[in-house]
Amino acid sequence: MKFKNYLLTVLSVSLLFIFCSNVFSQEYWLRQNTPTTKRLTNCFFIDSNTGWVSGDSGVIMKSTDSGRNWILQNSNTFHDIISMHFINERLGWANAWIFNPEPDEFYGTLLLKTTNGGTTWESEIYPDTNEFYGSVFYLDSLNGFIGGSPQFILYTANGGLSWIDAISDSAGFNGFPVSHITFLNRDTGYATGGVQDIAGIVWKTVNKGRNWVPVPTGPDAVNDIYFFHPDTSIGLTGDFKFGASFYRTNNNWLSSFNVNLGYVGMALSIDFRKRNDGWITIGYLSKLFRSVNAGNNWTKMEIPDSSAIFDIQFIDTTYGWCVGDHGAVYKYNTTMTNIVFENLNDIPEYKLYQNYPNPFNPVTKIVFEIPWTVNGRSGLVQTELKIYDILGNEIKTLLSEKKSPGRYEVTFDASGISSGVYFYRLSAGGIHVTGKSMLLLK
Repeated sequence: MKFKNYLLTVLSVSLLFIFCSNVFSQEYWLRQNTPTTKRLTNCFFIDSNTGWVSGDSGVIMKSTDSGRNWILQNSNTFHDIISMHFINERLGWANAWIFNPEPDEFYGTLLLKTTNGGTTWESEIYPDTNEFYGSVFYLDSLNGFIGGSPQFILYTANGGLSWIDAISDSAGFNGFPVSHITFLNRDTGYATGGVQDIAGIVWKTVNKGRNWVPVPTGPDAVNDIYFFHPDTSIGLTGDFKFGASFYRTNNNWLSSFNVNLGYVGMALSIDFRKRNDGWITIGYLSKLFRSVNAGNNWTKMEIPDSSAIFDIQFIDTTYGWCVGDHGAVYKYNTTMTNIVFENLNDIPEYKLYQNYPNPFNPVTKIVFEIPWTVNGRSGLVQTELKIYDILGNEIKTLLSEKKSPGRYEVTFDASGISSGVYFYRLSAGGIHVTGKSMLLLK
């Protein structure tokens, strides 16, 4: 597509450079190549480079280059990995569930441990049959916790050589399964779980996990929880009858409210890239939900190839991953950043700002605003942001998707591109806005 006549009439510079380059991905999540087709249900990175994913049939994979390449590790088991936890690049643990009708008819939990980053994994069967521990968390090399059913939470002070029953301060919820354990510091921790259609529970400890106080939350089990700070959190719940939902607590657990996301399924995993930018996985619904206002409202986001997504993790504002069916590992696309106005009525018209910095080398940012109403209508608007050369040839598409009203920031990375003068054009709702020239100097 060209609009040469328009560009040539506004052109006020004499530089002429032409370049070719690859089109930016339009997805928030970019799929990475992996050496497995098994379902992946766990993701755990310790920094921007080193992380592990695990799932069905004993699959554990490790990456040391931010998820671009993955190496299969020998877990020494074919049982499904239910959870895993690392405290550094060497020391980690994982739990698997055993269902062996033959020859020994054992049903229970397999505890795995590595001391060399997963190069080798040691395993030990938890001796009691019919006890399934689906969550593992360690504070350090000695003090750790496993949670499940029917024994609630166990803790160890010797690196897993022996386990002791933690105490729940209410007999009414004894035997309720625990699905997730996390600690805010060495003293204060939380566990989530419950029984579908009976009660969802969040347990809290303030004495290093020795005693836990339950707080009922609703009729369905709580699958995961995210804390903004100790007094404010978002917990995930839902079922296949009434749909995926979340609850939000305030005022040190004195008040809470539940919100249905409007889709059948269970909300499984939650994490925030930054305080305003959060993501929820819905498993077999094959969609993510995103909030850009600290979890107050959530919008459905499509997965590029419709994979079911089960776990998600951000370690900072730049690096995030999620995992799912058929060996799917996705990495967050850092070229796209979304900043939405708290009061959308503050945006009366389309605005396309001068890129900054300008001149630039090699990265610059373009900010634009979509008004609350477009041609008298509100809601999602098909939006495109494209780069053109000085002759009006379309060079790059930075954005092409439906957007809600708000303020957006898109990064243009011109690495490997020759110096030159370029223009950018915003198209949305039948309206076209062309930005000023930008100059790439190398």
